[in-house]
Amino acid sequence: MAPAKGESGSGYKGESGHKGESGYIRRRTLRERLGDALDLPPGLTLNLAEINLTGDREVVISNHRGVAHYSPERISVEISGGLVEIYGKELVLRYILRNEIRAEGRIEGLKFITQGKTN
Repeated sequence: MAPAKGESGSGYKGESGHKGESGYIRRRTLRERLGDALDLPPGLTLNLAEINLTGDREVVISNHRGVAHYSPERISVEISGGLVEIYGKELVLRYILRNEIRAEGRIEGLKFITQGKTN
């Protein structure tokens, strides 16, 4: 089958890689392949942050790397590859464990800051 107009047809996507935005194939890491094979969540196998938001009252962040800033209006939590900022009013840290942080208050927003970019 011929490639569609505007496509080169050279972008093979096999089991071992994903075609990225640049068109090149990124080889999947052993952790990614193992996690997929065992049907494990990415947060567990890749040390990615897992964020659970309960309404506008509570946020729990797992796999964090510490607190960078804390005030009643903003909490910044370091994660793999950047920061998560929690904005709101009357924010408090209920607990900080080695692998989990729980913040409560009137949460108005979350912002991800990754490698010099804001998302």
